Amino acid sequence: MAFLVSREVSTQELEKIVADINAAAAGKFYTEMAAAFSEEESKELDQCVDQEQADAKLRDLVYEKTGKNADLIMAQYTDTIAEEVYKEARLRYPPKP
Repeated sequence: MAFLVSREVSTQELEKIVADINAAAAGKFYTEMAAAFSEEESKELDQCVDQEQADAKLRDLVYEKTGKNADLIMAQYTDTIAEEVYKEARLRYPPKP
């Protein structure tokens, strides 16, 4: 984000960029994980009574499928998307003369 700050991108724009990166990473994570789950596993998630229980079940299922922590996978997705945004930002916000 320091790059964008140095290009005088507003705080509001920075907040939107961060929110967009997080939303894109979450979308990618949930789409890929949903595709990897069996019908039975999907039903288990649907039967959760609240978001906390669903999050815990999702973390368990992700670990069973991948052997990785769900937070680690999300962080990897977020990093990848942030790198893409950075590359685009370098084109969109060239140095000021």
